[in-house]
Amino acid sequence: MLASGVVHRVFRGVYVPGAATDPERARAQAIGHLAGPDIIVADLAAASLHGVSCQDPADLDVTPPLQVVSLPGDDRRRRPELLAGSRDLSLDEITTVDGIRVTTPLRTACDVACLRGRSRALAALDAFARGFDLGLTDFARMLPRYRGRRGCLQLKDLVPHLDARAESPGESWTRLAIIDAGLPVPDLQPWVWLPGFGWVRLDMALKHLRIAIEYDGEDFHGPDQQEYDADRRRALRRAGWSVIVVTKDRFSGAGLHSWLREYRELLELRLPESKRRYARGPRVA
Repeated sequence: MLASGVVHRVFRGVYVPGAATDPERARAQAIGHLAGPDIIVADLAAASLHGVSCQDPADLDVTPPLQVVSLPGDDRRRRPELLAGSRDLSLDEITTVDGIRVTTPLRTACDVACLRGRSRALAALDAFARGFDLGLTDFARMLPRYRGRRGCLQLKDLVPHLDARAESPGESWTRLAIIDAGLPVPDLQPWVWLPGFGWVRLDMALKHLRIAIEYDGEDFHGPDQQEYDADRRRALRRAGWSVIVVTKDRFSGAGLHSWLREYRELLELRLPESKRRYARGPRVA
């Protein structure tokens, strides 16, 4: 049955009919049903159940463990595929998805944003803000709940940078790299007029400087889209734009340094001289 594709294995001894179109969601659903009513699906597994992708660049080819929690005093179920623990959740931080108890979108976004990995954290905040109409005030209201918890400083640092206009994790990762480099953050999803194309929308851009930064992800840019993007970018360059293309392998090491350096050089070239002044430290005699 496995070889013919009639069933698909999600855990040891756990199978689902057919090939899973969304493996992470299938895993979360399976363990949610197996674990029983005392268990609450949390963190990345909860994000999957809510339909939110919030991976870290290094996680694209790795299957993360499933995190489940129980309220203090409840029985914990243990399976090798799970990270099980206890968490102090209020009743309004628990909801039900597909008959499975899971942390609410707001709570899930904050929990994921506390996990190791700033890129994933911002991607989670962006995606939940976009998908569930959450704003800065919603997240600010949650911050006192996380005081003293591991990862709370990262959450507090990133909440002011969330932007619901980011349309993919890769766009969030790209924006965070710019933020962490201390460079001007481009506007998200701006529309520009392009000869031969009409009005087109860019991932990120500084329109007044004609600098565009776009993320190309395999999951979001199929062959037809890639051909269209290539034609559009050639037209942008003919119109005087500079276009920086970022892919998933350009978020560390030489790849990250390369496109950030290109962006920095473009800024220095196109900003008026009066704007290219940097703060100086105290003069040493």
